[in-house]
Amino acid sequence: MPVVSKITKSKGMGIFKSFFTGILIALVCFVSPEPGFAAKGKAASPDALYEKARNSYYQVLDSPTAKLDRQNWLKTIALFQAVVDQYPSSHQAYKATFTQGLLSLEMNKLSGSAEDENRAIEYFNRVVTRFAPGRLTDDALMHQATLFKNRGEMGASRARLQLLIDKFPKGDQISTARKELKILSKLASVKPSTTIADNPPTPSGRKKEASTETKVDSTHSHSTHSHGKEISGKKKSTVSKPSASKKTLAKNVRLFGLAYENGNQIARVMLNAEGPVKFTQQRLDNPDRVQVTFENGTWDPNMEKVVTLESGILTHVEPKKGDKKSSILMVEMTGAGPVSVTTRSVGNQFVLEFEAIQKAAELEQVIPRAPPIAAKPRKKNGKTLIVLDPGHGGKDEGAKGRTGILEKQVNLEISKRVRKILEKRYKYRVELTRTRDTFIELKDRGDLANKLNADLFVSIHANAAPRKSARGIETYYLGAGAGDRALETAARENGELVGSVEDDEVQQILASLISTTKINESARLAADVQKRLSGVMPRKFSKVLDLGVKEGPFYVLHRTNMPSILIEVGFLTNKFEERRLQNTSYQYWLAESIAQGIHRFIREKGPSI
Repeated sequence: MPVVSKITKSKGMGIFKSFFTGILIALVCFVSPEPGFAAKGKAASPDALYEKARNSYYQVLDSPTAKLDRQNWLKTIALFQAVVDQYPSSHQAYKATFTQGLLSLEMNKLSGSAEDENRAIEYFNRVVTRFAPGRLTDDALMHQATLFKNRGEMGASRARLQLLIDKFPKGDQISTARKELKILSKLASVKPSTTIADNPPTPSGRKKEASTETKVDSTHSHSTHSHGKEISGKKKSTVSKPSASKKTLAKNVRLFGLAYENGNQIARVMLNAEGPVKFTQQRLDNPDRVQVTFENGTWDPNMEKVVTLESGILTHVEPKKGDKKSSILMVEMTGAGPVSVTTRSVGNQFVLEFEAIQKAAELEQVIPRAPPIAAKPRKKNGKTLIVLDPGHGGKDEGAKGRTGILEKQVNLEISKRVRKILEKRYKYRVELTRTRDTFIELKDRGDLANKLNADLFVSIHANAAPRKSARGIETYYLGAGAGDRALETAARENGELVGSVEDDEVQQILASLISTTKINESARLAADVQKRLSGVMPRKFSKVLDLGVKEGPFYVLHRTNMPSILIEVGFLTNKFEERRLQNTSYQYWLAESIAQGIHRFIREKGPSI
């Protein structure tokens, strides 16, 4: 371990502390009053009105039971309308109108009402027509295009997509818009009798089954389980035209892009196909699960074998090989209560939607207190940017195991795996502070993230301790450090650079100069990542110890301007964990857990409102 130099305490230190304490007091005095409180006798500012509406939005969004009450959504829409009414030309009104569209979409998911769908289309139309183009305008056009497409109004959908492509060629929706327009153009060349749009509604209001060769599937199959009892059997549908023979189906159609959303009330599993596929769906018991068999589908070779989920309706999503030339998607549920399952398709995307069936008593629960609101990470060229920092490198080897394995090697391997998952599955932009065995100063790592204007900074390390039995996984965010263990870890990772900052009061002053928002968001990011690590790893491997989330005075975190954490994935000085950290499967599941935690943090920030 590197030697930690110590600072000499003197009167100069007292002056140093007094100077920074004065700065802190001045900053506190200079801060403007909280935006939620308007001066007496004056109208609320657009920021204050908007913040009030956004608080209501998060109260409803974060409560599984509050979501089910339509009045909660309508009240929140009204709060956003107050922003529009009082400040119709403001940027807050622009964002408020877009959010009203999102809220109407949420209501439509619960009610299936055409009124809510029309309401959403109208709000998104106002975003496009009443305000100057902004970063949400192309999103509004895409929402409109999707809604029109789902209703079978293909001409209106194509018009919105073409407008998006013409007006926002550098927007974050451009790639999706081009793909969707290509699909709709193919659909337009198919005879009207073979498309979903031209099927007359059945007496129940649902359109009859139909499909085209450009869609994965165009039927909606629905099943419900109540306490493990099967209600529905297999649901079959094909992708070929009604008059087409089985030979028209292509063989080995690639299945790719597996994604999921796992909430306590609603969960979805989505995947894409490169061509027409035929599938069967089956609900199975013990455990409660859904099996979808794609008779002519083949999984992309880069697809993850098993995805373990947490804190929602679903527990596992597993793509696997079936009999002969088929492929199977197995989705397992918690079995905690009755769940309805709906199968549908959007373009070439296959969607399984799971919805928990609430009991009457649960619907009467009140809305809980809203969590602290923090701004969503900024976007660069339409994508969130994450900087991953493989700790140490080059002449700085980090910790060393008994067998000679070096921390710098482990850190880089895991970081590369995390990058692959974040880029391929979640479509984030990812940069590494190093991609090979090179030495980089600690200050340069944080400076790189700042220069790139990154949204998140995640430093990945392996731990070490004099006590050989020490083991476990822990995640840190910047703080003074609560305990000797945290300070020891920080001293080891800081090396000789900031080991001199050993005085507790100086550490506290250092931490207090960092933005409170950054600290709070870093703590949340650390909690999300550690929750995934402690939830996934013990399920896959025995004797995995959760050491929790901690504060620490890490220099590399101090340098960054964005939410930042440092993960210690295990102890190389522990013989058992050293062996595991060299195992590729163990590295994969560490990376999987870290990526899931990062995605959860970004996703739970809510829409860009």
